Amino acid sequence: MDRTLILLAVGATLVALISPWLTPWWAVVAIPLLLVVAWSLPWLRAPCLLLCGALSASAMIDWRLGALSLPEPSRKGTQMVSGQVVDIQYKNDSSGRLTLRATSVDEQHFSSLRPLYLRLSWYDSEQTIEAGWKLTVATRLRPVYGIANPAGFDYPRWLYSRGIGATGTIKEWQAIVPQHPGFRLDWLNRVRELTRGFSSQGIILALSFGDRRFINDSDWQLYREAGISHLLAISGLHIGLVALAGWWLGRGLGRYGPYLVAAALAISYAWLAGFTLPTQRALLMLLILSGVTLCQRYWPPWRYLLWTYLLLVLFDPLQLLNAGFWLSFGAVSVILVTHWLYPRSGLVGIQLGLLLGLLPLQVLFFDGVSWVALFINLLLIPLFTLLVIPGVLLATGCSLLWPALSSWLFYGADKLLSGVHLALGGLQSQLPLWLPFSWEWVMVIVAVVFLLSCWRLKMHLPMVVGVACLLLSCFSPGPGWQVRVLDVGQGLAVMVIKEGRALLYDTGNAYPGGFSYAQAVILPTLRKAGVDRLDYLILSHRDRDHAGGAAFLAGKVKIGEHIGSWRAQGKRLCRAGQRFEWQGLSVAILHPGKPGRGIMRTPAYYR
Repeated sequence: MDRTLILLAVGATLVALISPWLTPWWAVVAIPLLLVVAWSLPWLRAPCLLLCGALSASAMIDWRLGALSLPEPSRKGTQMVSGQVVDIQYKNDSSGRLTLRATSVDEQHFSSLRPLYLRLSWYDSEQTIEAGWKLTVATRLRPVYGIANPAGFDYPRWLYSRGIGATGTIKEWQAIVPQHPGFRLDWLNRVRELTRGFSSQGIILALSFGDRRFINDSDWQLYREAGISHLLAISGLHIGLVALAGWWLGRGLGRYGPYLVAAALAISYAWLAGFTLPTQRALLMLLILSGVTLCQRYWPPWRYLLWTYLLLVLFDPLQLLNAGFWLSFGAVSVILVTHWLYPRSGLVGIQLGLLLGLLPLQVLFFDGVSWVALFINLLLIPLFTLLVIPGVLLATGCSLLWPALSSWLFYGADKLLSGVHLALGGLQSQLPLWLPFSWEWVMVIVAVVFLLSCWRLKMHLPMVVGVACLLLSCFSPGPGWQVRVLDVGQGLAVMVIKEGRALLYDTGNAYPGGFSYAQAVILPTLRKAGVDRLDYLILSHRDRDHAGGAAFLAGKVKIGEHIGSWRAQGKRLCRAGQRFEWQGLSVAILHPGKPGRGIMRTPAYYR
């Protein structure tokens, strides 16, 4: 069974991540024939199973992308869009962003089986909207697009992983139909009122309803750098605690009572959390475990993980584009492998295994790792497991029947969480919690972990091969000159790198709302290349789309020399005819002839 599951999962994963072609959804009719061939001809079993997984995932992606495609008449001009608000985020009193499940775009209608989700923004409007309301708005829709760089946030990937097929800006509110929020949203609003004014309200709502809208960006950045963001996303730890409580409560209800009560409470909590991706994974594993146990069968732990992975991928292959999907399954896999290699590892061993095992994924998605996560999790996991999570869930349940007790429980949870936040903030002010990592170091650490695993399993031949690969990676020459022209929208940013040192020409734009290409593109690129210092920052002129990110970079990386075409404190003024040498590279300034106005029509010339 395990071999079959692995082949199906590999086929589905490969076609979803790297295949340049998609099959139409009706190609699934070939799967039964392939299964018959696989079991009739054992020598063809492996390729047939790989092809079955690939066809299933490819057909489902084709089905989903077909729903995400805008109708042809809607690609230009303003469209009339009707639908129901799924999620909403207010930036301030006059602007915000919402996710709309569209029922129609102009004359094109969409069914609930193949929904079209839109991400719409609005500005300069004091309109109040709540989740669940129905809207008709005039908007200009744009297909999913975004900047393309080797590092930084991949916005189109993020949109597709959430099933969003287009973005747009609301031009006019045509109709707003308030709807009853439903039991879940009504319950959420009740808890929001009970926790109004609490400094940790955002975390309380995240732990109870999976609603992270009220955690601001700076706080979320702090939790990610401290390595505890997984404690704030409802996942295996939270579902497991609820299921354990249900199993304990159902002990006196006969043979099936504990499992039924545990499953019922876990499903209820997953529903309360909105069936987010980590919740789906944890709930599905729990239900499979309960079913197998009730059937008096024994499965090794990895088989539950394989079944969960395969079912989720075949149901929605676009989840493979989500970083949380890989981190969720990667964490469970690392825990299983760590326990297999070192059965007595305990909490310290598991946390160390997670730190090393998830390092490649952390660097791939975030270009770094929290080096203090091991120590902080050793302190906070028991605190969240024994006090915070049970207290928040008990308070959430009491909010329906006993609001006074609920308020006191929320107050206690808020004090605990405020103390955690204060301690983490103080630690962040004293130490850099986030450690940028280059891929070279990741490969060395992966090779060392592989060698230790081979030594533990007494696999001598793979260990010799691993030592050879490690030596080659350590003594192989690094890349020479690199010139990277970064995608920063309308502006410009050119980076020259050699041997861990860099020269940057222009920084791209920075917008009044807080978005900066220096933060989204340039800094991640520097970290991915293992560069923590700019020898030269050259700014062609003071227009925001070329020099907007200079102030941000000055606060994040060390800058050796700052060169610009206008007079400013700490800046070397450039003019035509100047030259300097940098690591054997001759740099000549061709313009301006008379500096001082901040205008440069011709960029610097490198040779």
